[in-house]
Amino acid sequence: DKLLKCGDEVWNIYGPTETTICSTVEQVHPGTETVSIGSPIDRTTLQIMNSYMQLVPQGVPGELYIGGAGLAQGYYRQPELTAKSFIADPLDAGQMLYRTGDLVRQREDGSLAYVGRTDHQIKLRGYRIESGEIEAVLRDHPNITDAVLVMKGKAVADRYLEAYVVLQADVDSQAIVTHLRSRLPAHMVPRRVIPMEKFR
Repeated sequence: DKLLKCGDEVWNIYGPTETTICSTVEQVHPGTETVSIGSPIDRTTLQIMNSYMQLVPQGVPGELYIGGAGLAQGYYRQPELTAKSFIADPLDAGQMLYRTGDLVRQREDGSLAYVGRTDHQIKLRGYRIESGEIEAVLRDHPNITDAVLVMKGKAVADRYLEAYVVLQADVDSQAIVTHLRSRLPAHMVPRRVIPMEKFR
């Protein structure tokens, strides 16, 4: 509502890089309680499927697959990643789909509600982050036996990364952060590192 007071229109646009950024749109109107990621743009195909590659009923969460004119051909010189993420459309022979990893459900008006991720990827201040990558760097530290990364903060603007680690010897948290900074870009370094005796 605050943003609408600054201009004529506000649109919520969703789409991954692999589908030329914009795949769905929805105009946001004053007083909208929950903003959806909208409906597909022209020449874009959306399929919401379960783990058996079957369409899910309206209202049931499933993974979003995107096809159509905006679909990339794959990842440059990465055939294995391309084969994993770009698949043949089981409902339309000869067409390809991109597996987004995003969970959505179709609302009664046909628009899509974003539910979450199928993997451990998180998005923080515009960056896609694989939590497993950070956890692997933590486990590479000689005194860390296990690690778990979580995103904290309810509001998008307040979100930050926090790491929980199991230590085999006393280590200063700042030394762990220094270890992370030597291996990771700044946006992937957790704000806090918290020692734990063990994980349940």
